[in-house]
Amino acid sequence: MRRIKGVSNAEVLFNSSKLKVSYNESTLSDGKIKETVNGLGYKVLGEK
Repeated sequence: MRRIKGVSNAEVLFNSSKLKVSYNESTLSDGKIKETVNGLGYKVLGEK
């Protein structure tokens, strides 16, 4: 995830099976993050 332009931090929380992503909203959309996660074979179940 960190390789995507606009992502400043990506952290996998193994104990809760979640991915935490910090990104620049003016450079990157949440849709692109969802697309990338889905492309890696995972589902996006929700967002905060």
